[in-house]
Amino acid sequence: MYYFISSLIILWFLLSFWRFPHAESVWRGQEGIRIFSNEGILLRELSNPKTPLRHFRPLSEFPSELQSMILWSEDRRFFSHPGVDPIAIIRSLLLNLSKQEVISGASTITQQLVRTVYSSSLSSFAMLRKIEEALLAIRTELFVSKQTILEHYFNRVPMPAHRTGLYAAALHHFQKEPRYLSEAEMLTLLLFVRHGSLKEEYFSKKWQRLHQRWNHFHTKGDQKQNSDNVALFSLRKQLYPLNKNSQEPSPEQMHFTTWLRQHFPSLQGDLKTSISAELNSDIVQIIQNELEFLRQHEVTNSAVVVLKREQDDNSQQRLRLIAMVGSQNFQEPESGQVNGAIALRNGGSALKPFLYALAMDQHDWRPYHVISDEEVSIPLQNGEYFIPRNNDMRFWGKMTLHEALANSRNIPAIRLLDAIGVQNFYNHLKELGFQHLRQDASYYGAGLALGVGQVTLLDLTWNYSLFLLKGEKLPLFIGSQGQKSFSLGKARRFYTNETSLKLQYILSNPSVRRSAFGQRNFLDFPFDVAAKTGTSKDNIDGWSVGYSRHYIIGVWVGNFSGKPMRDVSGHWGAGRIFHQVMRRLIRGRPRFEYPDHWQMHNLCLKDGVPEQNGCHSYTELLTPEEWNRIQSGQIRLPKIAPGSLLSFPERHQDEVQILSPRPGAIYTLDPGLSIENQEIVLAFGKVHGNRRFHYRINQEAWQIVRPGFKKTAKLPAGSHSIEVADENGLLQQRILFHIR
Repeated sequence: MYYFISSLIILWFLLSFWRFPHAESVWRGQEGIRIFSNEGILLRELSNPKTPLRHFRPLSEFPSELQSMILWSEDRRFFSHPGVDPIAIIRSLLLNLSKQEVISGASTITQQLVRTVYSSSLSSFAMLRKIEEALLAIRTELFVSKQTILEHYFNRVPMPAHRTGLYAAALHHFQKEPRYLSEAEMLTLLLFVRHGSLKEEYFSKKWQRLHQRWNHFHTKGDQKQNSDNVALFSLRKQLYPLNKNSQEPSPEQMHFTTWLRQHFPSLQGDLKTSISAELNSDIVQIIQNELEFLRQHEVTNSAVVVLKREQDDNSQQRLRLIAMVGSQNFQEPESGQVNGAIALRNGGSALKPFLYALAMDQHDWRPYHVISDEEVSIPLQNGEYFIPRNNDMRFWGKMTLHEALANSRNIPAIRLLDAIGVQNFYNHLKELGFQHLRQDASYYGAGLALGVGQVTLLDLTWNYSLFLLKGEKLPLFIGSQGQKSFSLGKARRFYTNETSLKLQYILSNPSVRRSAFGQRNFLDFPFDVAAKTGTSKDNIDGWSVGYSRHYIIGVWVGNFSGKPMRDVSGHWGAGRIFHQVMRRLIRGRPRFEYPDHWQMHNLCLKDGVPEQNGCHSYTELLTPEEWNRIQSGQIRLPKIAPGSLLSFPERHQDEVQILSPRPGAIYTLDPGLSIENQEIVLAFGKVHGNRRFHYRINQEAWQIVRPGFKKTAKLPAGSHSIEVADENGLLQQRILFHIR
């Protein structure tokens, strides 16, 4: 019988290593996370919803007096027994038998620890569970030092208020680390170890009794009753209710901390983030102040993201997230918890800089190249036509790319998109990280130039850093734990240094954009700021994104319900918040820096040629090579995507223009008349100089266009095209129209 029992015990020991693994991760358990701001302010404590909050700390961080209290109360022979205490078992058995009820237990600290660590694996039968606990305790003592067992016990002992461990309990109940606790506060933790959660009416009696026993044990004698009463009153006021959140997170930080936990779900321990708690709070105040005015225009919410360029400890450039505000009030019941910084919205014209950067970087376009702001008609897959409009419902004619981007003209952007290819721009946006473009490029079509397809404010702001960082996208630093850092993304170059600086100059040139934004606007500052605004269709979303020498700011305004704003553009709505946040951050008058050999030259705004004959001019930033080409008239033409329907060499004063029909025009046949008696008018602008032009309808035979040419044509129902070419066969213009 002896050998049989011994064999069973040995077999259990062998099986226990598989059933009850002794791995460090199992013993430490799932830690909670404490999120700190860059200033060291505790923003929030978080834990797994199914796991009590705990923070693992070495035994040395628990004061010796607290260690003595725990050993005195829970296991006085801890350093002498092998995991189970026979003396305690006999004492407990005799006491319970004499009282005929369970008065005292005999579990050692080691047994309590294994009960906590392996709670889900132990037997559900009480007697068998006790045997397993005892055997596991003995096994633990064979392989683990007493100090390590005590350390894990201090970090794993269950406590009230969904906390685990003495460190987490001390922070929650007393807002300080264990080493700063008073004796009365330590005794309170000891009381919770022994009894768990205590109702307030029982707390005083049990605490006083424990206090007297501890004093007697240390031969301190009886302390004054008055002193006990004062300590008790203070403790009760501080502790109860036990489940109150003594570290109530600030609403201004909730969007960031919630996003952080969702993005890094396995995060544990203390994390010092890059976020400035002070800046977040200031931005919330700015948003609330500006929304007081915008509310009359049916604007209810806003979100702001701020990034900062700086140098790390190794003098390398680093991009840091320093503010994230997702709404004007996180606690607003209807939609306050929606995080507008990561919500998907249509980007509007805020995406245009990436289109222009791609055109300049990979397709040889330059800021001084001329593009047309004239009506275009775009065939859709369903047989209908899309005729885009500018925000002011006007067409400005010829202009440079510089003027087109600075004033956010829609038609030039669509022409530019067509010139470089929709698929190319679509692929570029995906590479930049706008992964929410779920459909293929043909689904979005020309709308990509106007910001259809959804983006987040965080992604948009992050990508604007490309122009500040000379074409390179850096990882976005979020925070660190000791030597370990947490960042989003990887370093990658998207544009050349030259392209980035050219875009920066366009976006920071206040004089050119005044045609659209007025003499005084929210993008004007006494220091250099490169900025772009955007407004999605029907005024649903308003954006202002831009940067100074060190800060990149993104602002969204709108309604989370999708309700349109009333007469609010991105510049006028988001721009006012953008302006306030930028003013809050900048001290002094920092300026952008450009290569010394680049020079400013005055060019005609409409033609991109050197200033002459009193033309409306602007200042362009040019390399010496570019200026030499412009002066000599040898301007290198950009590349045009194959199959382009909209972009053609721009018409000069000796070129022809189709006046009628207008692009995308729709004619309706009169059913009461014969088709033979129904005609449309073909009209062309006057031809100057000695050049000859030809036209054709529906790709039939070419015919000569004579000065002031005008005629009528009989055409059947359907879609038709008219093309104009010069004497060399170079296509000058092509329009589509329809007869129903």
